[in-house]
Amino acid sequence: MFGYVFDGYCLVWQEKCSQRRSCWIYDSEWLGFTLFMIVCSACVISLLLLALAHYLYKPPTTEESKQSDSSSGDEKSPLLKVSSIDSYSQSW
Repeated sequence: MFGYVFDGYCLVWQEKCSQRRSCWIYDSEWLGFTLFMIVCSACVISLLLLALAHYLYKPPTTEESKQSDSSSGDEKSPLLKVSSIDSYSQSW
């Protein structure tokens, strides 16, 4: 996509054997504006997707968490219980 944008704003091409090789001069004002708009669009899209994810996320209910706590009571469970910050601060 970026290559297409760069090629689109080329003003002077180097030619060899009637073939375009590389660009010598770009329309820097419009090229900068276009690249800026692409980046801004990507940021807006990512913020919209983040807002959608935040809106659609449903945390587990207390019933589900109680069931998972009771099933993970044995020693062979792969889930680790995380201690709270308070237990670390009390040990100091």
